[in-house]
Amino acid sequence: MKAFVLTVKTGSFASASISLNTSPQMVAKYILFLETQLGLKLLNRTTRSKILPNLVSSIMSAV
Repeated sequence: MKAFVLTVKTGSFASASISLNTSPQMVAKYILFLETQLGLKLLNRTTRSKILPNLVSSIMSAV
């Protein structure tokens, strides 16, 4: 969950990975695992950005 929150706050796997002292690839895997467990897509990934779906965006703004 921490990997997801940091990715949202920083806007990238690379930035989140620095805070977590791991690689961007591991951050992506953590988030993919979380998405699998929840049965919900948390990030819409593009090559340049990670965009939150509307539901997830609403939840994150409340946190």
